[in-house]
Amino acid sequence: MAMGFVLINTAPGKEADVYRALKKVAEIKNLYPVFGDYDMINYWNQA
Repeated sequence: MAMGFVLINTAPGKEADVYRALKKVAEIKNLYPVFGDYDMINYWNQA
């Protein structure tokens, strides 16, 4: 099984727009907003 984390940076003030757009992508199932150096983390795994 392969798994990975994708760390996402957005333009300032665009976090909510990017989050909503990415949640519409069927392949993205685990998207979490976070505080710190990155704005979002996407966890994926492939069996």
